Order: sequence, then structure tokens, then C-alpha cells
Amino acid sequence: MSSRPARFMPQLPRVALVVALLGIVSSLAPAAAITVGTPTTTLSSPYAGATGVTYTFSGYTVGNGESLTGAEITFPAGTDVSAATLVSPAGTLSVSGQTVTLTFSPVVPRRQAVTIAVGGIANPVAPGPYSVGNITFLIANPGGSSPRPPQQHPSGAYTILIHHLTMTVIAPDAGQSVLFGSVNPEVTSPAKTVGVTVDSSVAYTITRTVSGDAALMGLIVTGTAHGIGSAGVTSFSDSLTVTPPWTTDPDLTYGATVTYSVVQH
Repeated sequence: MSSRPARFMPQLPRVALVVALLGIVSSLAPAAAITVGTPTTTLSSPYAGATGVTYTFSGYTVGNGESLTGAEITFPAGTDVSAATLVSPAGTLSVSGQTVTLTFSPVVPRRQAVTIAVGGIANPVAPGPYSVGNITFLIANPGGSSPRPPQQHPSGAYTILIHHLTMTVIAPDAGQSVLFGSVNPEVTSPAKTVGVTVDSSVAYTITRTVSGDAALMGLIVTGTAHGIGSAGVTSFSDSLTVTPPWTTDPDLTYGATVTYSVVQH
């Protein structure tokens, strides 16, 4: 009788296969109803006590799923908003204390940059840095029919300045004078130049007046130092000549005065 070798089957380890099903939950933050770039506040006149000033607030864009129906802006103490008007966007404005409430009509649509301009404001009389703080934006659905929670976003700071006005007159000769020396009758002297520089915070009017022996000297003043000037630094130049008439007594010495005046608007 033959014998067969015993067969041993290797015992394979049992492997427990576990498939773990992980529930991944992702929560996306809602898109901002108003996106803010660089908030900027611009004044049509930054000077203390100026009236009829337009304040412009920019740097904002309406979100993808909303519309902008209005805004609330609270101006700092010392700013007179009693005569405020809505310049843009189109709509209406109401005033309560230092707060102006704006209602836009039509609403500002989604994905559109928005600039808010409020006019008729009187600046504070005290110079220095100012800000309206956060602006409250009134939000609705794209059609503007269903209000959503308002959002507050910062505004840009601005500075109220003091008015200033200076004028410098530079004459060609010593002592702020213009010397022509001896001039023959009916002969025009070489021209002499007078420079005038004005530095003004606002627009102004510059005038010149001539007095004294101007007629006897035949004094003629021409140039740019007259009329209306803009805010900033401006340099003017006048040219002076004399042409004494035959009737002027040659044995006397004559003098005239040119006076420059500047008045701010």
C-alpha cells in the first residue's frame, strides 16, 4: 500500500477590509455683498468753514448676488449736513442729526462699482484729520425687492485745511523800486520786469492800480498780473516802460506807484 505525502495548506491570514466612508462637508462663506478696494473720501473743497462742499466716497463694488438700495453715512461733529443733497447715484436723501440716509433709485445693480457723492455740506471750522467712520450699505436681492442684512465698511480719512494767501512782489531795483533814470521826451525807455507770485488756498482776483505821476511819466504797465487766479502757486510777470511826453517839465523828478492787491473768492 502506497502512502501519499500529506498536503498542508498554508493558513492565510484573514484581512479585514474596511472601507471608511468619510463624509466631507465643505461650507463656503457667502460672497461679500460689498467688496472694498481702497476706500477714498474726496472733498470738492478741503478748507475749514467752506460751504456747498461735495463729499465723494469711492472704492466699493456691489457683490455678485446683491443690489445696493442705499446707504447711511454719519458725519463727524462740526460738519453741517442740514442742507445736504444726494449728487450720485440718483435717489433721495434724508437727514437726522449728523446722519444722512440715502435711498438709490434705481438701485445700484450687482457687480457694479459704486461712488457715493453727497453735496451741500459745510466743512468744520476746526482744521485737522476727519473721517465718517464706517458707511452702512443697505443691501437687497438683485431685483432690489427683498432687503438683506446691511453691511458696514470703512471709509477713507480726509483732512480739513486752513485757508492761506501770500503774495510776493519782486522788483528789479533796490527797495522794491523800478528806476528808469533820465529818459528823453517821446522816447520809450527799455522795459523793466516786475514779478508777482501768489500762493492761495482758493481762487482769487489779482488787481493792479497805478497812481502818482504816471501820466507825466508816460508810464505803461502790461502783463499778466491781473484777473482771476486759481488755487495754488501762480507766478505773474508785468512789464513797465515810460515815454515822457513833451509837456513834462524836464527839470523835475517824477515817481509813480503800482499797487498789487489779491482778494480770495
